[in-house]
Formats: sequence, structure tokens, C-alpha cells
Amino acid sequence: MVIPNIKSLIRALIGVSSILFIRNQSLSRDRFYCNLILDRVDGGPNRFLKNLITSKLVKDKLLINNWSLKGCSSALVFSGSWGNSFSKVCKYRSIKTILRVDGFFVPDDSIDLDYQHSRKFQKRMNKRLALDLKQFDHIIYQSNFSKEICDKYLFNRKDDFSIISNGTDLDHFKPYGNNNNDRLKIILVAKYYPKHLDLALSIFKQIFKHINADMTIVGVMRDGTEGVKDYVEKSLILNLEKPNVSCKSFVKADVLPKLLSSHDIFLHVKVGDWCPNAVIEAMGCGLPVVCPSWG
Repeated sequence: MVIPNIKSLIRALIGVSSILFIRNQSLSRDRFYCNLILDRVDGGPNRFLKNLITSKLVKDKLLINNWSLKGCSSALVFSGSWGNSFSKVCKYRSIKTILRVDGFFVPDDSIDLDYQHSRKFQKRMNKRLALDLKQFDHIIYQSNFSKEICDKYLFNRKDDFSIISNGTDLDHFKPYGNNNNDRLKIILVAKYYPKHLDLALSIFKQIFKHINADMTIVGVMRDGTEGVKDYVEKSLILNLEKPNVSCKSFVKADVLPKLLSSHDIFLHVKVGDWCPNAVIEAMGCGLPVVCPSWG
């Protein structure tokens, strides 16, 4: 597997060389560079990009180019650029640069390093994002909280920024039927660190002492493994004869609204989240959301 800084170097070399050696093509649509390859990753960034390019306002006007800056009038970067040369090259070529902030490594939120990059890597990525916040023409934040936390830890951007919350399709994520559950049904949808699962299990244990309840955990661990069920089964937190906790590693988007609607409460246990799609989708399905007060 290619390590992240080598990937950035390769992308930089291709990007710079493409300006020098690749001919311009005549296109009916404006071309923009993007460092995110659509559907190669899941989560918020992919949703944002897909919503952008399928929008009725722009879908016939924009064309993505993932490797070459040649012929591009703008560049949309998620999380961080390849390095200082990126903004310099774009400025030289009169390419407008837009950075969409997708979170960073917040010191207040200590994570199990078995599921996260090293402290050295985190520091390097935060430094890269701070520099991009200074150098790019325009910044997109996901929420007011996203802007405030970037201001606090990275760089306080005073102008040329927008706050664009994540959006979801309310024709798809909507309530289905009326619940007549005889037990309280709680659901979580996310990728998990052990600390988040521990919090969810601790909460459920307290609830279970007072009311008959079930909890459905949808998603995998942050390292990509499907180890949630194994983690829950080995956890000593519940210590119940019949804990009534079920785990689903993956649920397709077309059936997720009905699954959400069959529950009573959506529990989101990630701390310091910017603007989580999972929460917005649950709200679209009519579920009350319980989450940490920070984020």
C-alpha cells in the first residue's frame, strides 16, 4: 500500500506535468480539478461531491478531472492539497481554488491509535490543512461548529468562505409507517472507534435497567473491519443475560430509511462531529437524535 505522503507526491508530479505536456481539449462543459475520485470512498465527502455534480444547476455544466489541472478553471480540494506547490501552480494558471474542510485531528478528542494514524501523521496533516486554509481562494465549512473549531486550532479565516451544510434527499429519507413498538428501539449508524462503542454500550446498559429496549448497531470499525459484533460480544460493559443488541455491518441506502423508521431513537456517539450525514438522514426519517453536546 502506498503511504499517504507518497500518494501526494505522485499526484503533485502528475498534476504539474499535466499542465506542461497535455494539450487543452475543447469542451462544452467547464472542467474542474478534484482530488476526490467519486465513489472511491464513502462518507460525507463523497456525498457532497455526488450532490454537487448531480445538481440540476450544474450537472450539464461541470466536468471532473481527477489528475490533471490542464484546462481547468477551478479546483475543488477535500481535506488537504498535495502541498504548497498546489496553490502556487493554480494561482499561476488563474485556477480558482476551493477547499472543502472535512475535519482534522482535534487534540480534545483522543482516539485509539490502533484505529487511527500516528501522532506524527496527524500533526503533518493538520499543518497542511492550516496552510491551505490560508492560501486557497475560498473555503467551504460544513457547519458553524466546523468554522469555529478550525479557527481555534488551525487558522482563523476572516473572509472568502461559505458554510454549506450537508444535504440529503428527503424524498428518499422519510418516515415509513407508524411505530407501535412494545420495546424501545435504538439504532446507531456509523464507523466506530472502540471508545464510541463503549459509550453506546454504557448508555444502553443504563437504559436497559429501566425499560425493555433493543439496540441495532449498523456499520464497521474505523479500520475497515467488520469487527463490531465481535467487539460487542467480548465487551464486559453490558454484563446482561440477554442484552438485545444486534449488529449489521452494512445496510444498502435503498433500504436504510425503512430500517431507521422502524426504530424510536437514533443514537450518535461520535464526539465533535462536524455535520454528520447519518444524523441528517435519521432526522429525515423522523427520528429524535441523541448525541454528545460537543460538535
